[in-house]
Amino acid sequence: MTYLLDTDTIIFLLRGNRSIANHIAKVSDQHIATTVINLAELYFGAFNSMHVEENVSAVDGFRLATRILEFGESAAVIFGKVKATLKRQGNLVTDSDLFIAAIALSTNSILVTNNIRHFHRIEGLNMENWISR
Repeated sequence: MTYLLDTDTIIFLLRGNRSIANHIAKVSDQHIATTVINLAELYFGAFNSMHVEENVSAVDGFRLATRILEFGESAAVIFGKVKATLKRQGNLVTDSDLFIAAIALSTNSILVTNNIRHFHRIEGLNMENWISR
C-alpha cells in the first residue's frame, strides 16, 4: 500500500511532527510517496518564505528521499470525470486538490492529509490523518 503525503502533512513532517514520523516508521519509507503537484506547492512555499535557502534545502532533501508520483493518463481521465461530477453537484474542489486526488485514485494510494474537509467530496478516495497535536 502506498501512502501519498499531502502538502500539509509534509510541512508538518519537515517541522518535526513526531506523529507523522512515527507513522512513516511503522509503514516503512518504501510505502511513502507524494505527487509532483505537492512538490510544486512545497517549492512555491519555500521560495515565497522568509528563509528561502533553508526551506528550499529542506524540500530538496525530502524530494530526494521520497518517491514522486506523476500525473499520468489514467489520472487525467479520473480528474475529468471527478471534476465533471462535482461541477454537476455544485461542489467544486480546487484543481490542485483534484490533481492530487486523481493521482491517489489512479495509483490506489491512501492520501495522508490534515485537510480531510478539502477532499471528502471525492468519491472513493481513501484518506488518513496522521497529525496529532
